[in-house]
Amino acid sequence: MCIFQSGVGGAPAADSRFAVPCPSDRNALRNPLRKHAPTVVTHFKESMNIDSFETRLEKLKKSNPDFEYLLGAKIALDDFNDVQKKIGIEFPTKVKDFYQVANGLRTLNPDFEIIEIKKLKIENSLMHFATFDKINKVCFETDKLNSANEWTIIEKESKYELTLTISSFWSNKIWHWLEKKQKIWADKFWETR
Repeated sequence: MCIFQSGVGGAPAADSRFAVPCPSDRNALRNPLRKHAPTVVTHFKESMNIDSFETRLEKLKKSNPDFEYLLGAKIALDDFNDVQKKIGIEFPTKVKDFYQVANGLRTLNPDFEIIEIKKLKIENSLMHFATFDKINKVCFETDKLNSANEWTIIEKESKYELTLTISSFWSNKIWHWLEKKQKIWADKFWETR
């Protein structure tokens, strides 16, 4: 390992304490220094990648000609704030981000719906926001935030906990139903069909 020293106008700089591999260093040539990408925390709306979600819906439609879907338009923040005031509750950030990306979703064959923001209401601290197979209501537990700082997502009748986060619900859970018809609202859903 050699030390590069350079200063202004080719004059030597003060001794550096950082070793820089020289081109003559065989190990440096075989194993060049790697640049580490900075850790970036992305906002939910950016990481959600709605385009890939729509692509996945289209792929499902091609593999199942009976499958149909309608994805809701994005909702403006002002409209969202109006709904929060009307309902009388502050939504967790990621739930708010979710609805700003896609305000509702309806599918047929299999049947599934994410309810549009303006139609949401709270009953006994439960906010029904999605329905599977026309009868299985999925709700946010709005009375407290969970360990993920979100509302826990449960099946209304059984109180079965589907997931702690809207990200997991959107990117993982609903696909078990849409692609495999697994009843994610039931215990050991991976065994059902």
